Amino acid sequence: MRRVLFPVVLACLLLASVAAPVRAAIPIAYLEIPAIGVEAPIYRAPRTGRSWDIDVCGDDVAYLYREGQTAIVLAGHSTGALARLPQATEGDRATLVLGDGWRWVYEIMLTGTVDKYDMSIFDARRGVPANLVIITCTTLGDDWRWAAFAWFLEAESDEWR
Repeated sequence: MRRVLFPVVLACLLLASVAAPVRAAIPIAYLEIPAIGVEAPIYRAPRTGRSWDIDVCGDDVAYLYREGQTAIVLAGHSTGALARLPQATEGDRATLVLGDGWRWVYEIMLTGTVDKYDMSIFDARRGVPANLVIITCTTLGDDWRWAAFAWFLEAESDEWR
């Protein structure tokens, strides 16, 4: 069941981000990580060459899309909504809340640093096998990013409660 649901949430984010202009008035989803106080809207970030312009998302969270990706990748500035991401620990829950009322719940299973240009984070088959990757800057320099890798746990809908 989990293998079937993951492509569904990835498709929902992609469709919402294609339909919405960059930094639209309405975000494509919301990210919640209660353990570190994250509750922020997610906006689509435009890609330019090898990178994305997450500045258009301000202090909120950016959805990074790359053709062929098998993991959802979110990013944000270390001075914004994801400032406390390095404090996330294994077992913390991260939830994507979609506009249709669905809540996709993930559990953080691994945290650490990744190279800024490591594109394997977009492919759960090559890199860390995570369904959701959340990244922000570190104090280690411009070439490194802090990352939390999470695995899909369950989907909930208000209609089913």
